[in-house]
Amino acid sequence: MTKDHFTFNLYRMLIQDDLSVFPGMMKPAHDDENIMKIAKSSTEMRLDKHIKTKVSLFIWSLRNYVEYSNTEDNTTRVFSLTLARSLERQTGKTVTDSGIVESLSELNPPLIDIAINIFFFLERHLIAVEYNSTLMRSSKWLDITHEILDSAAEFCRFTSQIRLEPIPYEEELLTSFRSFAKLTRLRAHLVIPNPDLSNLTKKLYEEMSSDGIVEWISEMRNPFGLSQSVEGRPHAIAALAQEGYKKGHITMEGIVDGNLKTIKTGEKAAIGEVDIPKVDVDAIINSPNTSKSKRILIKIINAVNRICGNVDTKK
Repeated sequence: MTKDHFTFNLYRMLIQDDLSVFPGMMKPAHDDENIMKIAKSSTEMRLDKHIKTKVSLFIWSLRNYVEYSNTEDNTTRVFSLTLARSLERQTGKTVTDSGIVESLSELNPPLIDIAINIFFFLERHLIAVEYNSTLMRSSKWLDITHEILDSAAEFCRFTSQIRLEPIPYEEELLTSFRSFAKLTRLRAHLVIPNPDLSNLTKKLYEEMSSDGIVEWISEMRNPFGLSQSVEGRPHAIAALAQEGYKKGHITMEGIVDGNLKTIKTGEKAAIGEVDIPKVDVDAIINSPNTSKSKRILIKIINAVNRICGNVDTKK
């Protein structure tokens, strides 16, 4: 990665409904307008999350809901949010007239110590999350983002939950799939509403859709080997997971180089880079629809397409 260039992790936006989470609410949010309504509501201060650690109190917030047009005909819908972590209070040692003592420091207003931009491309349900090495050490940022979006959905009276699911590195899952001389077990949790279909996954999606299936926990076993044909269902499952329509990792077991091997893969998001300074990306938040902003967004979506491939999204 080049220092000071805009670098991002790539995620699939999944829209899931769970009536047990929000009882009495019967309105899903599957179209663009409702997704954008939830995102816009998520920036309200009352939805901020206060998280306490051993020495600090942080405030996590979503702010700066911005809509863009990234094509010349202004048809592609794009919006962004900024995820910020602010330091409100911290315990530590301070210097006083009489020596060094433990004390509590409070900041008012709290100062932001980390902020990242998150771009949502609605046409393909893809999300580019600005990479930050400190935040990405754990999934805390992702869990909190989901919590805030869930609270916003509840406030808007929607049953839907917006989820960011990592899209693995190019061919990561399929490379693992093909590495087995004999594949004896394949386990995956698939999620398939509103897919960005490829030729490898269209048939499986249509079969599941016709049966009314939106989530499918699949575990296939055969000690003599599952089919690894590109036309077979195991391959289609791996391909659908590769495109980000999954929950968590995918488990594969079988024989590799003469040895029994288990591979768990798919939980790390692919990384992309755009040859534009990070400060330019920050600047378009304040001027989203200028010619320069459109050029920057086109560069970001082109980088996303290099990872995912250009797929015809017309249904």
